[in-house]
Amino acid sequence: MILAIGELLIDLIGTEIVKDLSETKSFNLKTGGSCGNFAIFCKKQGTPLILIATVGNDGFGKVILDSLEKDAVNTDHILQHKHLETSLIVVSKSHATPDFIPYRHADFNIGVIDEEILKECEVIHTTAFALSKQPAQTNILNALVFANNAGKTISVDWNYALKIWGHDNNAQEIFEKIIETKPLLKMSMDDVDRFWGAENNIENAKEILEKFNTTATCLTCGEKGVWYRIESNEWKYKPVLPTNVIDVTGAGDAFWSGFVSSYIKRETIDACIDNALYLAKQRLEQLI
Repeated sequence: MILAIGELLIDLIGTEIVKDLSETKSFNLKTGGSCGNFAIFCKKQGTPLILIATVGNDGFGKVILDSLEKDAVNTDHILQHKHLETSLIVVSKSHATPDFIPYRHADFNIGVIDEEILKECEVIHTTAFALSKQPAQTNILNALVFANNAGKTISVDWNYALKIWGHDNNAQEIFEKIIETKPLLKMSMDDVDRFWGAENNIENAKEILEKFNTTATCLTCGEKGVWYRIESNEWKYKPVLPTNVIDVTGAGDAFWSGFVSSYIKRETIDACIDNALYLAKQRLEQLI
């Protein structure tokens, strides 16, 4: 069983390929948020999962809950906050990294995580986005420490963005605490660039990530494939699958859902990556 703790949002996604949001004229409304996407993609693979998140008690919150139920994601642990609106992200449609504007309200109001739920699950997953604001930051971090001490595996998609954390942020401190749990760590080249300034250089990014003690590390490089390693072993590489790219939104979440879904089945690291690349292809082609 996987426990995903984090952001549930409404994504307003542009309907045409643009360079930035200023060029977008119309939008489609979809359920989003990295943790939400991750949960949906896990369920599409038949992976048992519990999702803990917070939405508003409003129309957008209902859209999210209806969408999750349609995809067979259990909503029993999703709080509908009475006084805060559902968070909203406006996203450009792009073949590259999408431009976005966040409007955050309910998503980071995640309370104390029930220890009994943590005990039930084998992998506890979260994201940098979910950890960026209080009270979610403290409550999720406490849950990860408890779960790690209980012998559970921690999974983190460090989807860092400065506009989510703000200039006066403690992201470095939180990242260091996350690393103490020896997680399964996913970062994209964009994440590394934004967090450390690797200047889009894959070798620099690998050197940075080698400093950290993880159970597994995946560095996704878009169309340039993925570099990955188990603990302190040598890096390995796989190219992306041939893909007719329709939209990149959610591809990273699909990738990581494929990896963790295979990992929880005790598959090899190579098999985990193969499944991850397949799920990413499915998402890029909008088949899931």
